[in-house]
Amino acid sequence: MTQPDTDKGLQIDLILQSLHTQYIGKELIYFESTDSTNVQASILGTKGAENGTTVVTEKQTQGKGRMGRTWISPVNSNLYFSILLRPPTSPQAASWIPLVAGVALAKGISGYTGLSAKIKWPNDLLIGKKKFGGILIETHIVSNRIHYLVLGVGLNVNMTRFPEEIAPFATSLKKELGHPCHREPLLVHLLEELEKQLQDFYESGPEKTSGNWIQLSDTIGKEVTVTLGNQSIKGKAINLDPHGGLILEKRDGTKTTILTGDVVQLRTDVLNRK
Repeated sequence: MTQPDTDKGLQIDLILQSLHTQYIGKELIYFESTDSTNVQASILGTKGAENGTTVVTEKQTQGKGRMGRTWISPVNSNLYFSILLRPPTSPQAASWIPLVAGVALAKGISGYTGLSAKIKWPNDLLIGKKKFGGILIETHIVSNRIHYLVLGVGLNVNMTRFPEEIAPFATSLKKELGHPCHREPLLVHLLEELEKQLQDFYESGPEKTSGNWIQLSDTIGKEVTVTLGNQSIKGKAINLDPHGGLILEKRDGTKTTILTGDVVQLRTDVLNRK
């Protein structure tokens, strides 16, 4: 197999020709550089863009992570994309969509590369104990109904150098595979898997998603520390609740549920770092 040229931009025509979806990526907006794909998808959402509109860029100048963190976004190396969704669900049911996305991306990465991708609750994608990707969901609600939702994804594909402070805890597909990864077919594969998992969720509810997520989880069964502001909660992650929250069993035997969006930092005791 030929190796990809990581110095060249994505071939958008190749992506569009190869993509077999009903709605995700049918409208694909490409930027050589932008502030944030989530910001651009949100702007499109306010202007009435269609469900499944996808924004892709080679470089983000203000890449967004959870809790206001910055997502490092070097040019022509990785995948940065956001999907505008108008899900046929209540805001409460939509709390599952980050977990649906985690399942789709972990399955998609594993299926395409052969690597064993795992999910750390709520939004991190891991290979071994190292993070290579993340998910950011931003929901816009009007009159207790979802106006639109933006599903943002950042994946370290061919990146090999990381800032010193995260280098021990970060990886990329190239580092794990030992060779560069073609980004176009990978993106096509992921968009198709995302649509498949979303449709399963819309049609069947969260039961299948919950089972798949637990199977792919690097969190369930582990002793973890969850930091909420100035408060830390330690316990064993034992299950998901009906809304996709993480159920912890504390050392005194009591249980508590951590809801999506409330976690500032989640780490295993061994790794001891997000």
